[in-house]
Amino acid sequence: AVGAADCGPGFVDDLSKSALFCASETCHAGGVDRDTCCVAQATCGDKNGAGAVIVAVGAADCCTGFVYDSSKSTEFCASVMCDASGVDRATCCLAQASCGDNHGAGAGGVAVSLRFVQLRGGLCIRHVRCKRCGQ
Repeated sequence: AVGAADCGPGFVDDLSKSALFCASETCHAGGVDRDTCCVAQATCGDKNGAGAVIVAVGAADCCTGFVYDSSKSTEFCASVMCDASGVDRATCCLAQASCGDNHGAGAGGVAVSLRFVQLRGGLCIRHVRCKRCGQ
């Protein structure tokens, strides 16, 4: 069976095409059989991959506490669709700055307030570490 590594950069195996025949007795998924066996991999700048409409990952896709990192628009997601709230979050999103760390994912964050309590909705004001989006 053709696997994602066989398809070459920017493509993954398309399981819906597993019954299709290759051009010869050996499949060349990275070459002549790419369109037969593989599909374009999604990127942070095109979360639907091979879909007809190009739509970038947005802040709402990244989950509460994270924002889309537009500098990663050409980075490949794990599959044909980006899952920015899950497996592709580290690839496409950055931690959002908070009152407890005014630099977000950047180095040298300075707490605006040193006391935290976690409230519903992921807001923190004193004594507990914030947990965001299933972390």
